[in-house]
Amino acid sequence: NIDDIDDTDIDILSFPVDVYSVQFHQVYTYTVILHASSSLSSPPTSTSPSSNASSSYSSTVPFLTLKPRYIDQPSNSYIEKTLIVTLSTIFHSTSPSQLIQLGLLPPNINTNNHQQQQQSQQALSIQLQADNDFYSSIQHLQTYNLQPLPNDILKLPKFLPCPIDSVNDKVIISKTGLGSSAALITALVG
Repeated sequence: NIDDIDDTDIDILSFPVDVYSVQFHQVYTYTVILHASSSLSSPPTSTSPSSNASSSYSSTVPFLTLKPRYIDQPSNSYIEKTLIVTLSTIFHSTSPSQLIQLGLLPPNINTNNHQQQQQSQQALSIQLQADNDFYSSIQHLQTYNLQPLPNDILKLPKFLPCPIDSVNDKVIISKTGLGSSAALITALVG
């Protein structure tokens, strides 16, 4: 019965998380690994995924590790630290039966076959979108043959990605100073 499961029943469990950053044309893919541990009691800490970012709250909370799924994927410390803290909080404050209902734990959590559990799960998929006001719209206005006027800016499609430089194929990030990083982290937590 899933209502009888407690955190100590979770030996090791992992699941994939994909974060799509539309405005930066990036996808960040991770494996989240939960380790039940009775010896962890330090306050939450985090490091980069390359050194196995982790977080722990108390002896009854799963130890969480965030690892990139691909060696050459770009890193984003904002996303990584936010995932660690947010997922640690979710696993700390949510019962296993609720986690199963949310799809964060497989329904067969009591079985000892970890590979079978992992294969049956789909990735937790998160898409980040930023309002056009956080980035300069000049290049988009030119693309749409619009003038740099308030009424023309409102004619642009919502959540446009940052343009890509045709010479070096890099994303052109022209921030407006309105707090896009803070807004995206807030959206990711929410």
